[in-house]
Formats: sequence, structure tokens, C-alpha cells
Amino acid sequence: MSAGFPHTSYSDVTSAKRLAAKTRRVSPLAHSSHRQRQDLLIELTDGLRAANRNG
Repeated sequence: MSAGFPHTSYSDVTSAKRLAAKTRRVSPLAHSSHRQRQDLLIELTDGLRAANRNG
């Protein structure tokens, strides 16, 4: 027997991940993380534009 760890199957892990994704989507922090993603996307496109100008 392995020491102290309950056996988790692959399906347990995937359903836990799915549940975590669902709770993230409805959490009040979802709005701020979406905002961060938008800022990141803007930074990325600005960087690409600058690279195209210099290239």
C-alpha cells in the first residue's frame, strides 16, 4: 500500500479540472482576469506592429 495518498483516477482529475474551470468562469475575479487578458493582447499586437514596422 502507498503511504497516505488516496488513489485518484484520470477521470477524477479531469472532472476536477472541469469543475475548476467552471468556478473560475463565474467567479467575481473573472472580469479582472479578462481585463488583464485584453491588456496582454493589446501589448502583443502593439509589439507585432512595431516588429512589422522595423522589419
